[in-house]
Amino acid sequence: MQKRILGVCSSLEMAEEVVDKCYELSSHLGMGVTLLYVKEEELFDLLIYENRNSNLDIVHKHFKKLFKERGIEDWVFLLKDGDIPDQVALEANRESSILIVTNGGNNKLSKLLSKVESPIYVLMPYASHKPKLGLLTIDSFEVGEKCLKFLRELEPKTIWRAYQDYQFFPTEFEVGVDPVINTISSNILLDEIPEILDSQRQSFKEFCKEGSIEGSFEIGEVSISEDILSELTKRKSDLLVIASEDRDTFLAQGAKELIDISPVDTIVCFKN
Repeated sequence: MQKRILGVCSSLEMAEEVVDKCYELSSHLGMGVTLLYVKEEELFDLLIYENRNSNLDIVHKHFKKLFKERGIEDWVFLLKDGDIPDQVALEANRESSILIVTNGGNNKLSKLLSKVESPIYVLMPYASHKPKLGLLTIDSFEVGEKCLKFLRELEPKTIWRAYQDYQFFPTEFEVGVDPVINTISSNILLDEIPEILDSQRQSFKEFCKEGSIEGSFEIGEVSISEDILSELTKRKSDLLVIASEDRDTFLAQGAKELIDISPVDTIVCFKN
């Protein structure tokens, strides 16, 4: 079975950008494309949408024109009504999509993160979509290594830099618990922090060395999303990638916010 990209569009204004990115990626990756256009019901209530059927015809004609201009003949095109995350999850899981490419600028992306397994490539409004400098943020070296390999296939012309914002909140196991009164010993905590941080910092250096990329390791001082946005600006990166161990880590929680407010195109991928 051919590997496929699922393109998702919920805005005619960004249709051309989604189509062009899917076309670019599918061409050099050798993947098929399914393009899903989802219209939520409330949009048909706008004055510019007087009749549902005529609006569907407008959508069909618009995409048909885009496909014809690019010589696209073998894509699957689907037009659905309903909740965007539900429709995307249904289609992505049905065909086991390798990647989801979608437009930003809607408020359903954080919900989508909890519904799909595939990496999500979000095209933000007004971004270039031709990244030169990518910032790979990680909380797991295993996931980071896997993601970096995928990214180099996805965007082969992009120069990558790694970033880890280590938000240190030790567990009872890490710092030790008094077996009698079941409280954390502050002395143990103070003794263990430098050793844990040094170990994490060294592991990050090894990750960067093995991946042949430069990187920055920092101890979180504010929210993880604020730290990442600051690093993004500092490095003048035009593509943000969030590679997290699972959906419950601090980085994953930050992803739910960043996927809506990032000023640049953003990719989110999880281990599972």
